[in-house]
Amino acid sequence: MDTITSDTQKQPERIFPFHKDEQDEVPRTAYELAENLLEQEEKNAKNALGHLWRLKSSMGDHGGGDETISMLIEHYQNKIDLLRDQRITLLSVTEDSKNLMDEQEQSQRELRRIRGGIQKCTEGIQTLQTKKEELEHKEAELELITSQIEKELILNNKRVVNGLYEVVHPTDDMGESALEDTDSFFRETVPEKPLDVFPVIHHNASLPVVAVKAPSGQILSHYYIQKTAVPRKYLMVSTFHVVSLSLRSKCIIGNLRNFCFFLFRIRYTEYGKTTLLSLSTASMRFLIQKVLNCSKNPYVPMSSLR
Repeated sequence: MDTITSDTQKQPERIFPFHKDEQDEVPRTAYELAENLLEQEEKNAKNALGHLWRLKSSMGDHGGGDETISMLIEHYQNKIDLLRDQRITLLSVTEDSKNLMDEQEQSQRELRRIRGGIQKCTEGIQTLQTKKEELEHKEAELELITSQIEKELILNNKRVVNGLYEVVHPTDDMGESALEDTDSFFRETVPEKPLDVFPVIHHNASLPVVAVKAPSGQILSHYYIQKTAVPRKYLMVSTFHVVSLSLRSKCIIGNLRNFCFFLFRIRYTEYGKTTLLSLSTASMRFLIQKVLNCSKNPYVPMSSLR
């Protein structure tokens, strides 16, 4: 029993080199393997056919198996012819297959190269996308900064204009050009049919008169005061406060023509009562010049009219 086991264990060692040699001789492709098989079959068929011809010639006319030998010779001859045709076909197919495999290998190399290029392009696109997002973020920041700078510039311009209006104070003496501008302004702005929301109350001599004088002694305006429920601070106001009060009215801010018409009839109404304020010529011209300056520069604040 031990002898059998030892022989069984040694048997793979004895045949392993044989299999290893066979594996070294195995072709790399199926076409080469088929070609080797056809060559071996053709070689074996030729050897068998040669032996059969020698056997037939050695038997001569005295042999009793001529028919059997002739049948075997014909069989091997047909086999050799078939193997020859198959070998030719196999060689043609093998040649085409080799060309196709070469083309396939070239295509695979090209495909690997293209895939590498696609990967690089994808990485480049991702990099550009990241860079684009960063640039868009910077663009938004710069736009915000630019808008803030523009607002600051506009505010500075307003401050400059306001400073100039605080420094430069117009006088009551205006030239002929200013009067012509005033006349043309009223010809354009005074409506043909002024809207009278409340009836005009003409002054009479019985009403008390209050005169507002300048530091130089010149009378700027006269106020014909009628007792109403309006507080005294709204009645005893200077010319500038009247203009400022009129500019704060929404209906006058929306329509400058109505404001110019109100320069002739400045009224303050409360609880259904009306007080008429009559201005002197010098005060009227001064107010008109203020309106002209305000219409030319929309950024003039209310404080500049006081």
